[in-house]
Amino acid sequence: RVRIPLLSGRARAARWARALNLPGIETIGDNAFRFSRITGELTLPEGLTSIGAGAFEGLTGLKKLTILCDASLLP
Repeated sequence: RVRIPLLSGRARAARWARALNLPGIETIGDNAFRFSRITGELTLPEGLTSIGAGAFEGLTGLKKLTILCDASLLP
């Protein structure tokens, strides 16, 4: 298992995803999913400790959001 503690900048590989699960991510950086389209599910993992400014700005298409982290982190 590879540990990736930070997802930063625009997550270009995920800009057009059907589902996105982020195990092991502790921080989602500024603008990480800005203007992305996720047409299915997004799971925010239990170990998430920080969500940057504009991380989900303009995100469209999301049908289900699973929040396993502290919900107070959400902007």
